Amino acid sequence: MVFNAKKYIESILHDYPYCDQYINDRVKNMVQEAAEESLRNSNKDLTEKQIKEALYDGYKDPTIKDPKIWALKRDNNLAGLQDNQDVINACLAELNEHDLKIIAAVFFSDYRTATEAAEHLHVSGAKVSRVANKFIKAVAKRKGFEL
Repeated sequence: MVFNAKKYIESILHDYPYCDQYINDRVKNMVQEAAEESLRNSNKDLTEKQIKEALYDGYKDPTIKDPKIWALKRDNNLAGLQDNQDVINACLAELNEHDLKIIAAVFFSDYRTATEAAEHLHVSGAKVSRVANKFIKAVAKRKGFEL
């Protein structure tokens, strides 16, 4: 199977709007699991009910100072997702307002095709295609891929 960098970049662009929520949910779950593990390993003999009550009351593992940084160091997939988000943010910052609207319509909206996005934005399909391909190449370059 051949790795298709363009398809990979397109997939991370389509996932971009959901990155913050996924990262926050994953960090929350990891912190919850660590707190539960910490309670289980404490010297106290706690029942499952006591552990659940402590977690419900907002127990946090005191060794975790910044949950997001802690989680990113422990979960490579999460760190990769954060890296993808940082790369896309940097590339979006370089766009002008008109191109930003095109990229948002093509990758971050419910339009299924570039043609639908072009019709919605009242621009030519060729313009949408050029801007989208240029953006994909910029993201790929920052990710270290050659297109």
